[in-house]
Amino acid sequence: LSDIEKKTIKKALLYFGTSMKGKERAAKELGIGIATLYRKIQEYHLLDEIEINKCLRHISSPCPLNL
Repeated sequence: LSDIEKKTIKKALLYFGTSMKGKERAAKELGIGIATLYRKIQEYHLLDEIEINKCLRHISSPCPLNL
């Protein structure tokens, strides 16, 4: 079940973005509070995964994670 939750939150963040406004919109769409979203982001290390995915998609541009 947690794997489904993680994937759903990750998709919402990829769709709405990781800015404060994007996170607010994602939380609203998911039907959870912003504090819960932040806790889940930390619990699942989602921002790290999203940044890695962005780097892999844009392999020719410099990656902020130095991969």
